[in-house]
Amino acid sequence: MSLVRQTAVVTGAATSLGELVVRKLKARGATVIALDLRQPLAASDLFFRMDMMDLNSISRAVNSLPYGIDLLCNLVERGAERKQINSVCDYVQGVETLIVEASQLISNGGTIINISPLPEWNIPGSSSFKSRGIKVRHLERAAGGNPLVPVVISEMATSSFPTNFRH
Repeated sequence: MSLVRQTAVVTGAATSLGELVVRKLKARGATVIALDLRQPLAASDLFFRMDMMDLNSISRAVNSLPYGIDLLCNLVERGAERKQINSVCDYVQGVETLIVEASQLISNGGTIINISPLPEWNIPGSSSFKSRGIKVRHLERAAGGNPLVPVVISEMATSSFPTNFRH
């Protein structure tokens, strides 16, 4: 399946899952923009340093992104579920801030996917996404195995979701 002329933004791109997602998207022709604290080993088209727990860092990264994003894939770091509650809350606030600020750059009909070891949470403003055809999904990542990459890639190509994805 070709993803030529599709633009994907991948947070957590320097993690093992993030690098796998970047490689798979690039192999299918997508333009990939990586966001993370450190540069990913997998080659992306653009890289912006971003700390998900620093709201100013998030704003700087969003201001660098182009309009016309087809997929915003937030890979919430493994281990977030083990951090102190304040850190988890700060991290979730960072993800929410990124989504809200970047939502104006997402194409009508685009997709936001949160892949997280944390339970699903409500994203502020997500009801307004529906009017633009933007789909928002939360895929809970369990320990071990990783069937999520094909889901992310097929989402860009087919715009279809499993109705209840858990593994």
